[in-house]
Amino acid sequence: MPDDPRQELLIAIAGPLVNVMIAAILILAGGLLLAELNPSGLENASLLQSLKQENTRIAVSSIMRAPPVINKNLSLEQAVTDMNRQGLKSQIVVSDSGGMAGLLALDNISEMMMVHALRPEWKFSRSG
Repeated sequence: MPDDPRQELLIAIAGPLVNVMIAAILILAGGLLLAELNPSGLENASLLQSLKQENTRIAVSSIMRAPPVINKNLSLEQAVTDMNRQGLKSQIVVSDSGGMAGLLALDNISEMMMVHALRPEWKFSRSG
């Protein structure tokens, strides 16, 4: 790992940039290559299309930031503490199997607390 943050940023940008360049070359040159290799273009078209899509997907996924997630078994108090510590306003709640179980947002928690304070007879049940 480089010591200079600028070098680290350059390395982080280089990977997605290569994928963007490959996808751009495939998009721009794709029509010419298909016409020369195969007049019908049917066999090569699906391969070329797959290469364009995959390079674009890799570029986007390497640039995107992973969403903040929490386990559904975490207590609400601990989840809110963690969210405040990390400066987050919401997190995706993940089930034991790894699927999305819901969304936990500080706005929703504060609304639920206000409703409970105004209407204590209302009961909220945990679904799932």
